[in-house]
Amino acid sequence: MRDNIKSFVAWISGKVRINGVVIEVGSYQVEGQEGYADLRPYFPENVFIGIDLRKGFGVDVIQDIHSLGIKDRSASWVLCLDTLEHVKNPVNAVEELKRILKDNGILIISSVMDFPIHEHPHDYWRFTPQIFYEMLEDLNFKKVFFQGDREKPHTVIGIGSRDRDLNLEFPEEILGEPLVVYTQKREKSITTSTSKKYLYDYKIDLTNPNSTHSKILKHVRFYSKVLEIGCATGYMTKYLKEELNCKVTAVEIDEVAAMVAKPFTEKLIIGDIESLNLEKEIEGEKYDYIILADVLEHLKEPENTILKLKNFIKDDGLFLISFPNASHASLGLEIIDGNFEYKPTGLLDSTHLRFFTISTFLDLLERSGLWALSIDRVKIHPKDTEFKTLWEKYPREITAYIEKVNPEFDTYQFVVIAKLMNRENEKELAWNRYIELRDSFSSLQHELYVKEAKINKILKEMENLNIKFEDEKIKFQEEKEKLKLKFQEEREKLKLKLKNLEKELGV
Repeated sequence: MRDNIKSFVAWISGKVRINGVVIEVGSYQVEGQEGYADLRPYFPENVFIGIDLRKGFGVDVIQDIHSLGIKDRSASWVLCLDTLEHVKNPVNAVEELKRILKDNGILIISSVMDFPIHEHPHDYWRFTPQIFYEMLEDLNFKKVFFQGDREKPHTVIGIGSRDRDLNLEFPEEILGEPLVVYTQKREKSITTSTSKKYLYDYKIDLTNPNSTHSKILKHVRFYSKVLEIGCATGYMTKYLKEELNCKVTAVEIDEVAAMVAKPFTEKLIIGDIESLNLEKEIEGEKYDYIILADVLEHLKEPENTILKLKNFIKDDGLFLISFPNASHASLGLEIIDGNFEYKPTGLLDSTHLRFFTISTFLDLLERSGLWALSIDRVKIHPKDTEFKTLWEKYPREITAYIEKVNPEFDTYQFVVIAKLMNRENEKELAWNRYIELRDSFSSLQHELYVKEAKINKILKEMENLNIKFEDEKIKFQEEKEKLKLKFQEEREKLKLKLKNLEKELGV
């Protein structure tokens, strides 16, 4: 199952609630998708039956889609997702799917067009939006969507019902691509603005100790109450619920991603954490943990958000926070090269509004009334980041200097465990501040002493120069007087000589 199809089903199952039976035809979860392709969590209040031609993960009943052993109009939901391309007679198969659909039920079909051959176990067809529309034509309410190039879309989705009005406000995009509505006259995109591709979806691998997921989740105790800010598609939420039996309240701004995470939450809040009224949404709740995994750097005022969240942590509760390191060497070398180009994800994620070093982040915590209990690090060498920094191309003097003065040069992310600051912490903070100020004062005193000594030395040299100058000035005056007298004497001699010459000439 592809991510966009799973996201679409997650979204509509959260928007429309219908009691009854869910039939998924083509429910076999192929190798590598066991668990991931399971749609049961999105229909927790329904009876879910998976049907396929072969035994395997996700299959409850083995039947042929062309002849289902199910009563007419008995299923509230009928799902046939990325399966019709593997069916010999897809038009007849869709008729069979419509036969078992209740009047107020919903049928969802999806398939591919511009897509590689993928034999599970066979691959027969490719579908245009038009044939999907015609296959659903006898249903009173229907919509057909596609994603990808208009001439060669990679995905076609059809949804239909006999009696249930499907005039929903469908998402503008799924996984960053516009969701385009097909009509027989023309295609019309319902996207109203350019939107950013949703990239925050990861697979939890706790065997990798060098990841934020491992470093955060190892602190969470079983059966805890957790408030997760920015849950995305619920990759951590799922682990918290299924592996640690935690009760999770999640906040997510992306509605489509949130619907994927919803089955793993006790409560899901869709909105911007900076503008949400949490007092209204989760009044009176206190949590063992508040998780902010790579969230604060996306906020306009992260300090205000922390101050808001402090009201919902237990006295002995913990904040589990991760954030990218702005002093990673790859960023510094990019700037040396005259580059500062944003990327879809990573240290220069295009949605980052704030940049932190460990010292500026600890200042933020202290201003917010939190105390850092521990600091952990995700280490990635500059050559292994999204920048693929060619460490060896720089003069060794530069890289050696970076390694010497910046101990965090290869820290890609920090993971900080923090708690509410108590009186002892405040005393320790005040004492540390006093020590810091005292050392700073001592350093300034020493600097002042050195500078005063230097100034006194210069003044002494100037005084000596002044004395020498006065001596030279006196000598100059004496020489000047001597020259003046000598000049007058010579002048008188010349005058006398001239007078004698006039007498001789009889002038």
